[in-house]
Amino acid sequence: PISEDIDSDIDAIVSNHIQPHLSEDARACLGTEPGLLIKAFSTAMRDENLFVQRGFFDILLSKLPLHLPLYTYIINGTLMQQLFVSVTSTVLRKDMSLNRRLWNWLLGPDSTIATTASTKATTSTTTSTAKPKLSRLQYFQKYSQRHLLGALLGLITIDETVLDLIDPENLVHNFNNVCDIAISMMDKWEIGQSILPHLFIPILNVSKIIHDSYNSHFEQIIKHANNLFDAVETNVIWCNILTLIQDDGIDLVLFLSLIHISEPTRLQLIS
Repeated sequence: PISEDIDSDIDAIVSNHIQPHLSEDARACLGTEPGLLIKAFSTAMRDENLFVQRGFFDILLSKLPLHLPLYTYIINGTLMQQLFVSVTSTVLRKDMSLNRRLWNWLLGPDSTIATTASTKATTSTTTSTAKPKLSRLQYFQKYSQRHLLGALLGLITIDETVLDLIDPENLVHNFNNVCDIAISMMDKWEIGQSILPHLFIPILNVSKIIHDSYNSHFEQIIKHANNLFDAVETNVIWCNILTLIQDDGIDLVLFLSLIHISEPTRLQLIS
């Protein structure tokens, strides 16, 4: 069967071209079922115990950094979305040790760690987790940005043809989490400037859908939306407004009047 041929081809590619480039520790972590590994990490990162989360973060950082090819060729999009939702949600705990680990996973290790890793890489053929020679912004944009945006947008993606089938409580919960995660991510300019321009219109659109279709829940999300839009730079707001006008999204531009924007930013928009 064709499907079996495809599976065998994928197995051959993984065995011949990907696994040889992984460290022994990474191969041991993957085992024969990479999907189960990612599901295990996704579950562990939602554990209420901080020590459990820190421990699994340390494994991700030391054995499974984001630049490994397994994230591109072995782990499918759905599993990556689950992993990124679980990992980035740790920022909501506002724990500095968790945040530091999250930044290092998304942005790559700091320069001191990177230098040490690079030195080890030149003396050991088994070390495949050394950070590439990229700035932290470049590392994020190359290895993390696509997965992070996919995870956050996946939480609030709505099929507007079946609004009656959507659980508004779940939508509100996901929406508020996305806003709060995005605000926390702004602590790192490399992440904030890379993802906020892509989140602005989708979040504004979902805000309007909740206002129009689930109005009784609008009060539950407006505070979170206000906090996010209030923190967005004026140039990002203007760029997205111009995009909406060009794409006949005047209804969303007008909807912005319901969103609180700080007075200095509002004055800049008006002027």
